[in-house]
Amino acid sequence: MAFSLHLVHTPSSSASRPVFPSAFLPIMHRANITTITNQLEVDSICNPSNDYEINDKRIQTEIREFVEPSCSNQLEVDSICNPSSDYEISDKRTETGEFDEPSSSSQLEIENISNPSSDYEISGRRIVDIKLIFESITSFKHLELFKCGACHLRIVKELRIGLISKFTLQCSMCKEVAIVSTDKIEPNHMDINKATVLGTISTGGGHSQLEELLAFCDIPCMSFRTFSHCQSDVASHIYETAHDLMLLAGKEEAQLATDAGDIDNDGIPKITVIADGAWCKRSYKTNYNASSGVGVIIGQRTKKILYLGIKNKYCFICARAKTLSQEPKTHNCFKNWTGTSTSMESEIIVEGFRQSVAMHGVKYAYLVGDGDSSVTRKLADARPYKNLVVHKIECRNHLLRNFCNHLKELTTRRVSSTRQIVTPDQRLLLKNNIRRFRSAIQSAVKYRCSESGSHEEKVASLRTDILNSIYHIFGDHSKCATYFCKDKDSANNYIPDMTRTGLLQDIRIVLNRIVQHADSLLLDMDNNSAECYNSVVAKFIGGKRINLAGRDSFQLRCQAAGISFNTGHYKYPHLIYKSITKRSPGKFVKSYMAQKKRIHENKLTRRQLFPEKYKKKIKLPAETDADYGPDAAAISNILPDSYEIEKKAFLDALQKTPLEINELQQKTIGQSNNRTWVEERYKRLTASVFGKICKMRHSTSCQATVKSLLYSTFSGSTATDWGKTHEPMAVEAFQIANDVTVEPCGLFIDANFGFLAASPDGLIGNNAIIEIKCPYSAAQTTPIDAILQKKLAYCTSNNGKIQLKKSSDYYFQIQGQLHITRRDICHFVIWTPLGIEVERISRDDVFWSQKMEYRLEQFYYNCLLPELLYPQHPKNLPIRDLRKREPQKTT
Repeated sequence: MAFSLHLVHTPSSSASRPVFPSAFLPIMHRANITTITNQLEVDSICNPSNDYEINDKRIQTEIREFVEPSCSNQLEVDSICNPSSDYEISDKRTETGEFDEPSSSSQLEIENISNPSSDYEISGRRIVDIKLIFESITSFKHLELFKCGACHLRIVKELRIGLISKFTLQCSMCKEVAIVSTDKIEPNHMDINKATVLGTISTGGGHSQLEELLAFCDIPCMSFRTFSHCQSDVASHIYETAHDLMLLAGKEEAQLATDAGDIDNDGIPKITVIADGAWCKRSYKTNYNASSGVGVIIGQRTKKILYLGIKNKYCFICARAKTLSQEPKTHNCFKNWTGTSTSMESEIIVEGFRQSVAMHGVKYAYLVGDGDSSVTRKLADARPYKNLVVHKIECRNHLLRNFCNHLKELTTRRVSSTRQIVTPDQRLLLKNNIRRFRSAIQSAVKYRCSESGSHEEKVASLRTDILNSIYHIFGDHSKCATYFCKDKDSANNYIPDMTRTGLLQDIRIVLNRIVQHADSLLLDMDNNSAECYNSVVAKFIGGKRINLAGRDSFQLRCQAAGISFNTGHYKYPHLIYKSITKRSPGKFVKSYMAQKKRIHENKLTRRQLFPEKYKKKIKLPAETDADYGPDAAAISNILPDSYEIEKKAFLDALQKTPLEINELQQKTIGQSNNRTWVEERYKRLTASVFGKICKMRHSTSCQATVKSLLYSTFSGSTATDWGKTHEPMAVEAFQIANDVTVEPCGLFIDANFGFLAASPDGLIGNNAIIEIKCPYSAAQTTPIDAILQKKLAYCTSNNGKIQLKKSSDYYFQIQGQLHITRRDICHFVIWTPLGIEVERISRDDVFWSQKMEYRLEQFYYNCLLPELLYPQHPKNLPIRDLRKREPQKTT
C-alpha cells in the first residue's frame, strides 16, 4: 500500500524557513517540487477511499534535517512508488552524523530541522505506533488567524518513559502546543515497555541483553528500574495464568483416573505423577550451591504440570543490607529457603504431594523419578496421605544409563574384586558389548510385558532373564530361553576365563543392582516430561548462563515456562496478551503463533509418516544430602474412647488366619522389590529391629526408634549395597556346599500377634530358614580371619567355626524369624569373596518368652501404634511415648 503526503506552507522570507515534523521524515523516500494549496493531505495512492489503517509499530529514524526547494516555497513528499519522483533522500549518515552530501544535480539544501535559536535536539531512533502518530499529528489544532499548518510544527521537548516517548510539539506561528506519544499508556494495554520485557523474558535475556541490543539499533533503552517495574506488572498475570492452567490440568487428570477406576477407599482418585527438579545454575557434578531451584510435578496421563514450586535462598536487598551492617529497607522479599541447595527439589515435591487433595482432589499414589532417593525419604518422613504409601517407580532411562556407566567403569579396572588381574582382551570384550547388555534387557522387558500372567510372575521371569544376559552375551547359552536366544551354538565361550579372573563376578554385581529394579523396568515408565519442562526453563533463563536469582526473576521465568509447557510454546503469547489486555493480541502476534503452530504440526506429521528414533539427552540425577523443612501445625489430642476404637479396628485388620498368612507370604515374594511387602511391613514390627527394641532400656525414649521405623531417611550405604548385590552369590555358594535348594520367600505374619512379621532370606525344606550376612568390612578376607581381626564383633570363633553371640541383634532377629515362621532351624551364613562359614541355630522358645515377647508387645502398643493412628512427627511435634515409667516385666 503506497501513500502520498503533501505539506505546504505560505510564502515567507528566507529567514522564516518551513519546519517539518520529525515523525514524518523516516517514511519519505522521494521528494519532488510541486504547487499545492495550504493544507495537509495524507492520501493512499492505491486506495482512494482512505480506509487504509496502519496497525503496527515501526522503528522510525529521528531525522533533524529536511529538504527545502531552491526555486519554490512548496514541498511534495510522495511514496517511492511514484514514478515521477526525481530526487531520493538518503537515510544514511556519514561518520560525523550528518547526511551524505547531495549530488550537484539535485540542488537541494540540507539543514537541521531546528532553527539556529532552537535549544533542543533529538538523536537516535524510536519505536513508535505509526497509526497513533498519524492520528496525533492530524488532530493538532492551529489558530485560524495565522493560517498555519503541520509544516510549522517543531519539537521542543521529549519525555521518555522507558521506550515510550512523549514529544511536545509547538507551532512556530500560532505558538499552540500539543503532546504526541509514541504509544498508549493505559492499564489494559500492552504497551511497548511491557511487550519488550515479555519478549526479553521469553527469549531468555535480561536488562543487560536488551540494553546491548537497543544500543546497536541506536535506540535509547529503558532503565533497569523501569525494566524491573514492568516485570513486576506482568508477573501477576503470569502467576495467575500458570495457576489456572494447573487447576485445569488437575481436573483433567482426576477425570481420567475416575474413568479408569483408579479410586481409593475414600473415593479420591489415585494418579501417577512424574517429578523432577532443576536449579538456576549448572553444577558440573562438583558445585551444588545454586541460589534458586524449581520442582515440578506432572500428571502421567495428560503430561501437564499439576504443581510448580520455587525455592530461593538469596535476596539481593537483604544481602546488600547485611554487607553494610544495616537493616534492609521495606521490600517484597522472595527469600523462602534457608536449607541446602540440594534439598530444594525434595522439599518442593513434598509440598506438592501435601497439597494434591486440596488443590486437585487427587492423591499422587505413584511417583516416577530419576533415582532421586532424597525425595523418597522425604515422602516417607512426611506421610502426605494417612492410609496410602507412595510407591516410587524408577525412570527406565536412568536405570539403563546408570547400568551402562557401571559397566564402563569396570572396563577401566585392571584388577577385579577378587584381586585377580583382568586381561586387556577381557576388558576390551566387555567394552564392545555394553550396548548388547542394554539391548538384551530392553528385549526381555518388552517380551515379559507382552506375556500373560500375574505381575509378580513377570517380574520373577525378568530377573532371571537379566541375570542370564551375561552368559548369553559371552557365549554360554545353556540357560537361555527360547525367545531370548534362537541360535544356541556359539563358537567362543568366554565365561570360564572371566570366572577365573573375577570379571564375571564384578559384572554380576552390577547386574544385581538393576535386578532390584525389575519391577520398575517392567512398568516401562520414564520422566521425559519433567526433563522437557527443565529444557523449557533453561530456555527462559538463558541456558543457566545468567544470574537471575537476585530477586523474583527466576521465579517469574519458571512460571512462564510452566505456561509454555502446559499449552505449547506457540500458544504462550496469546494467553499472556489475553491476560493483560482482556482481548486478542495484534496481527503480527497472531501471525507468529500461526507460523509456529504450522511448524509444530508439520513436524508431528513427518514423525508419523517417517518414524524416527530421536536420541535425547537425559539429565543425570543430582547428588543430594539430608534436608529438613518447617511444617508447624497444631497438636492433636487423643481421646481415649476414640483411640481404643481405632486401635481395635487397626489390630483386627492386621491379624491373619493361617490361610491368609500363607497367601500373603506367597504374594510378597521379592520382598523389598514387592509393593505389597512394603505396605504390609510398614504397619508392623519386623524381625530385623527386634534386637534394638528388646535391648532398649525402659528409661530410654522411644521417639528416635519410632522415627527410624516410620520416617527413615536411610536409603542405603556402601556396606548395605555390598550386602544386597552379593547376597545371590552367597546363596549359590551355600547351595553348592550343602547340596540343598534355597527357596525365596516373602513376609511371614505371626499367628498370635498380627503386628509382628519376619522376612527370612530363604526357606530350606519344610523346617529350616537361612539368614545371610555379607559384611563389607570383611570383603578382603575370610570370615574366620575377620572374626580374629575383630572386624565382626557379633561373632566369635570356636574351634575354627563361627558362633553368633546371643547378645547380638542378629540373634534376636533369628529367634524372631524362627518363632514367626514356626520353623526349628536357621542356617546363619557369613560370606565373603574369599570364603563362607555357616552356623546352625535352633529355635529357643524360652529366650523368646523371657526376653522378647513382652517387650515387643509393649513397644508396639505404647510407642509405634499411637504414631500410626495419630502421626505427630510430620507436624514437627514430639512422638508420643505412652509407656508407664515402671520396671519392665521379664516373664
